[in-house]
Amino acid sequence: LLESKEQMLRGTAHVGEFRLRRKDGTFVPVEVSAKILADGRWQGFVRDVSSRHAAEAQLRRAHENEVRLREQLQAVSEASAAISEAVAELPTRGLPWILQVIVEQASRLTGARCVGLSIGADPTLPFEPSPKFAEGPSVRLGMTPEREHELRRAFRGLPPGHPQRARFLSVPIRYRARQVGELFLAHEEGALEFEEQDRRAIQNLAARTGVAMEIARLCRAEALQRGWLEAVIDQMPEGVLLLDREGHVSVMNAAARALSTGTSTGTDLYGNQKLFEVRYPSGEEVPFEQLPIVRALRTGEITIGLELQTRSSDRLVPILASAAPVRGGGGEVIGAVAVIQD
Repeated sequence: LLESKEQMLRGTAHVGEFRLRRKDGTFVPVEVSAKILADGRWQGFVRDVSSRHAAEAQLRRAHENEVRLREQLQAVSEASAAISEAVAELPTRGLPWILQVIVEQASRLTGARCVGLSIGADPTLPFEPSPKFAEGPSVRLGMTPEREHELRRAFRGLPPGHPQRARFLSVPIRYRARQVGELFLAHEEGALEFEEQDRRAIQNLAARTGVAMEIARLCRAEALQRGWLEAVIDQMPEGVLLLDREGHVSVMNAAARALSTGTSTGTDLYGNQKLFEVRYPSGEEVPFEQLPIVRALRTGEITIGLELQTRSSDRLVPILASAAPVRGGGGEVIGAVAVIQD
C-alpha cells in the first residue's frame, strides 16, 4: 500500500492485485486500478479476477500437460528408433539383441528397475526366463504378492529367487490382434505408482515390439519364404525402404509408399531421384547424395533419428529418418535399409 501511495503521489495511476476479505471471512482476488484526483481524493476501480486466475491456472496445467506429452512422445520416438535399429541389425545380432533392447527401452520410458518380457501366450507353458536375460536388474521380473498368484496361474511357475516388488504394470504385446507376449514392469518397494502416461508409453512401445518380435521370429526360420517377411514389414507403422547394392528398391512397405511422391514408376532410386521429396526442417531440399540411405549405400554411414521433412499428398510431413548399410558375410556393403517414422 505504501508503494501504491508513493506512485500515486507522483501523479501516476497504480494497478495491482490484492486479496479482499468478504463478510463471511472468505477472500476474493481483485485487481485495483487507483489514482489520486486533483482535489486530493483517492479513486479506485476494483475488479474481481477470480475467473481470470482460474483460466490462468487451467492454461498453466494445459501447458504442463503439453510439455509432459511432448517429452513422452519424444521418449517413445527414441525408443521406437532404437527398436527399429535393432530390427535392422537382426542378421548379425539375432532375437536376443532385440529383446534386450526392448526391455532396456521399457525401463528407460518408465523408470522401472525390473522389466520382464514373456514370449508366447500359451497358459499351459511354464514361465522360464532365458539365462541370457538374467544378467542385470533391468531384465529380472518382479511383482506384488497380490499379483504373483495371477502370474503363477498364467505361467505355472516363476523364476527362483525373483525380487518382490511393490508396484506392478503389465501390457500385452500383440501382432495383428494376436497376443505374442507380454511386458511386465515393477517398481521398488516404496516407489510411486505407475501413472496412466506410463501405461500409454508402454502400450506404444508394445505396438512396435509385436512387429519387431514377429520379424525376428520370421528371420530365424530359414525355411520361411521371402514374401512372409515382406508381409510383416509391410505392417510396420514406420516406413521401411531396402536397397540392393545397385540402388534398386528391393522392399518398400505400405508406410513408406504413403510417404513417397508417387510420381516415379521404376524401382531404381538412382534413376528415380524424386521417389521421395526430402527436405530439411528449414525447408531446403536435401541433395540426393545427402539422403541417409544413399550415404549408407555409398559410404557405409549409419544415421539414427535425423529430423527431416517429406512431401506426401501435397503437404510436408515431419519425419525421423534412420539408415544403415546391409553388409555381406565379408563385411562388404551389399545394400542399405532406411526406417522412416512419421
